[in-house]
Formats: sequence, structure tokens, C-alpha cells
Amino acid sequence: GVARKLLSTYVPFLDKGIGSPINAFFNVLVRTGRTSCSKPNLQNLPRSYGIREAFVPRPNMTFCTVDYDTIELRALAQVHLNWFGSSSLADAFVNGEDPHLSLAAYFLKLPYEVAVVSRYSPDVKRMRQLGKICNFGYAGGLSAASWVTYARDYNVDLPENEKEAIRLADRLRGEWFSKWSEMRRYFGEIGKMTRSGEATITQEYSGRVRGGTSFCSAANTFFQGLTADGCKKSLFAFTKACYLAKPGDVLWNVRPVIFLHDEIIAEGPKESAHLWSAEMQRIMVDVMGGVLPDVPVSAEAVLMDRWYKNAEPTFSDGRLVPWKPA
Repeated sequence: GVARKLLSTYVPFLDKGIGSPINAFFNVLVRTGRTSCSKPNLQNLPRSYGIREAFVPRPNMTFCTVDYDTIELRALAQVHLNWFGSSSLADAFVNGEDPHLSLAAYFLKLPYEVAVVSRYSPDVKRMRQLGKICNFGYAGGLSAASWVTYARDYNVDLPENEKEAIRLADRLRGEWFSKWSEMRRYFGEIGKMTRSGEATITQEYSGRVRGGTSFCSAANTFFQGLTADGCKKSLFAFTKACYLAKPGDVLWNVRPVIFLHDEIIAEGPKESAHLWSAEMQRIMVDVMGGVLPDVPVSAEAVLMDRWYKNAEPTFSDGRLVPWKPA
């Protein structure tokens, strides 16, 4: 079962890591434009069982993770702007809105400001979770029935009866299209590309070519691929800045250690972590801003003394410090 999988797949690598650093193998380009990782697969470690928490920085060092906020939706908004010249999704980001909460407010027929104030109430919280799954699932071309299967993996509150769940999904899908009205036009363009079968697509920004794309693959690849290109460009820029740093520079002795698609984890001196983490965040936001020039880019730096998935920014006297579990 689970215990056997952990013992055979992850524990041997963790055991080796006691004596020397773990150097995983990264494939820098898969069909989607993303990366993959093996021996071990650091990009897909179990969320529980303490596997991530077994990874710790060296003495007098700490980890910093910088994760882009809703970056794939921001990339989708940029594609809309590139293609159509306007985007209600881009407008939401420009106005500083949380697109999942904005969609929840639309579902509940509430002003966005009221949803912000009530975001922790059971109704708004549930609808935000449903909105999040709509934004990620329907953007990739899922049908209502496929969305139900997709949503159940997130343990959201759906009707147990399958027909009722599909009716709910269909209603939410219709409202999702009404909220982000440019998505009908987007899918119309994707439909034209794939009408005669699988399409060959030239990626926005990078010009990277991907062949053999079905409707859903094409719908996903324009914004997911744009995100992947921007994230790898950010990783390159940050890595270069680290290796070019000289003694006394803010990034001196800082190195990226784990790349997680839209998140970078770096290791650096604990004493100056509040400084180099801010520089790391700045580089990542600036570089991605060049890829998504018309949509605000947001990323958050978090310090941690172990690899924690749920770590949050923590401050002491206005200075970013490592997060610790309660």
C-alpha cells in the first residue's frame, strides 16, 4: 500500500541525503513546455507523511520559496489581450481582485466588496472553492460531466447524486462563461484550429512549436505553455544572478535548489535571508512581467527551515523570518 510505496520510492533517496545532497534529474522540456523531474520526482512528492519536511537546508542556511500567484490565469488573460484586445479576466487582475472570489461573488450575486468582507463565511468559502475549480477546469475545455470528476478530487461539497452534480456543474459553467465572456471567443478560435483534427501550435511569446494537440490540449497549452516559458526564463535569470554574485552582494552564496513549475525554492544564508529573498522575488516578478506585459504579476516570498508545503510569510519587527508550524 502507501507504506510500501514510501519505503521503496522515497526513503532510499532520503537515506542517501543524510550523507550527501540529493541531486534529482530534471528534464527541461516536455510536450506541455513544462519540466519533469525524476530520481526522485521532487515536483510530485506526497503532501503528507513528512517526505517534504525531511528536506532541510545546510547549517546556517534557510530555504526561501517564491510562488507565483494565480499565474496560469494571468497568462490566460494575457493571451486574451493578445488575441482580442480586451479581457474581463485581465480587468479583474488590474483591479486587484482575486478571480476565484470574484467568480464566487458572481455566483452568489453579491458585490465583490461584500464577498471580500464575507470571504470566510461558509457560503462564500464554498463558492470560492467551486469558483477556483471552475477557473482551472473550464479554462482547459472540460465538459460539465468531466468537471464533476475533476472537482471530486478536490473534496468539494457536491451533490452525491451524479445527475444533480452534473446539473450544478452545467449551471456553474454557464455562469462562468457569462463572467469571463471572452472564453467563448477563445474556445471558438481553438475550435477552428482543431476542426480538422490535431493541430500544430506556435506558442505565444517564445515561438516554441507543439504538434499533435487536441481541443483540450490546445486550450490549455496557450496559457500553460506561456506560464512554463515565463517560469523557466525567471529561473534562468535568478540562477544567473546567483552565480554572478560576488562577496558582499545580496545573492552571494544563494542557489536555487528545487524548481516546481511556477515556484522556485532557493537556499541561502539565514542571517541575510530577509534581503536575498526580496531580491529573488523582485527578479521573478520582473522577468515574468516581461512575458505578461499587460497583466499584473504577483509572487510571494516565504522563508522556512524545512520544506513545508503550507508555510506562509512570517514577519518579526517588519523583517521576513522563517515560518514555523504551530
